[in-house]
Amino acid sequence: MAVISLTPGAGAVASMSSGATYGWMRGIWTAVGQQLALVFLLMVAAVGLSSLLHTVPFAFFVMQLAGAMYLAWIGIRLILQSFHEKQMGGPGRQAIPSTPTGMIRHGFLVNATNPKALLAMFVITPRFLNPQEALIPQYAIMGLCMVTIDIVVMAGYTGVGASVLRSLTESRWRRRVDRLFGSLFLIAAVIVARG
Repeated sequence: MAVISLTPGAGAVASMSSGATYGWMRGIWTAVGQQLALVFLLMVAAVGLSSLLHTVPFAFFVMQLAGAMYLAWIGIRLILQSFHEKQMGGPGRQAIPSTPTGMIRHGFLVNATNPKALLAMFVITPRFLNPQEALIPQYAIMGLCMVTIDIVVMAGYTGVGASVLRSLTESRWRRRVDRLFGSLFLIAAVIVARG
């Protein structure tokens, strides 16, 4: 899980953009949403719906496509807002939700449709289960480890984004950051769509 969390992807981009937009203290809500998505996906795997995704490839394709479209939508919004003369506040203000609830939802949607998270929950995690032992405690231990590792990593990515925010004093640099994160979201969307 540490390798999966540390590998930059859609979750890292979401965390950095929230940190750059609102600072670490507020941006961390996106990482909280990502952890809720991990718990949700782990529960889905635990009740056996992962077999549905393995037997009905179209279901996985739909989730993958939805994730790619969401990431592309955020990327396009960031890039388009960077061309407005007057930005409100800082980079990403209109593209990244501003309330804790909105950031949690944003983080949840990013991770719930993230192929890396899906791979971790539906392909990698089951390989570490012992079917002869009680499954609920095994899933609980795995979930606790995953969430602990991922929240630390995503908090770090949020901090990286927040440090970028501190260095931005002119709108020219803010527009560049919006374009950078918008482009990263679009790249992540392409990677997600290609699977």
